[in-house]
Amino acid sequence: MPGPERDIVIGADGFLGRNLVPRLRAAGREVVEIGRAAGDLSDWANVERALRDAAPAGRIFHVVTRQRTGAIQYDIQGELLAINTRIHLNVLEAWRLYQPQAKLVSTGSSCTYPESAEPLPEARFGQGPTHPSVIGYGLAKQVLATGSAAYAHQYGLSFLHCVLATLYGPHDNTASDRSHFVGALLDRAVREKAAGAQAFEVWGNPQTIREVLYVDDQIDAILAADRAFENE
Repeated sequence: MPGPERDIVIGADGFLGRNLVPRLRAAGREVVEIGRAAGDLSDWANVERALRDAAPAGRIFHVVTRQRTGAIQYDIQGELLAINTRIHLNVLEAWRLYQPQAKLVSTGSSCTYPESAEPLPEARFGQGPTHPSVIGYGLAKQVLATGSAAYAHQYGLSFLHCVLATLYGPHDNTASDRSHFVGALLDRAVREKAAGAQAFEVWGNPQTIREVLYVDDQIDAILAADRAFENE
């Protein structure tokens, strides 16, 4: 693998990051962890300091984002747009200035795809309006994806942007305004079973189809894509 045998993980103490870091170390990589202790990553000074002070890396895994779920997300799309766009632009600029030898591997979301009653092909990325609940969040992810390509083109950098499935697994957040449906459902099932219940009620449309993936399998896919793709 080109570049130093070292990876930087931005968001190392989040759900995906906490599962990714030990996988990278098990593969013999040195890992620089950038997490909440680095401060608010929507503040340029914190991102600049973190990537400037880190030893040169072969890859930067950018897996941090601010997100909320459930009804609350409808009311804070401006906030999610502003905070996440600042985070992503800060990472892009600090990558260019302080870690240009590193391949930026960032994680996106299916929220960037338009709302549709039919299955969507990969090429529909960013083509059409997103669901009202994720307008700001999805737009910020598009900024990250398009920004990675723009920075790579202008400055001769290397990137990969991965659109993830809905994940579940160890370290998943089960708070009511942070959990995705599969993690919340599993957490509730465990708690109900422990309390002696034999069944519990779930609301929703039984015809809805959602793609979910165990977090370790998603990491396998990210690492496989990193080996196979460049600037895509």
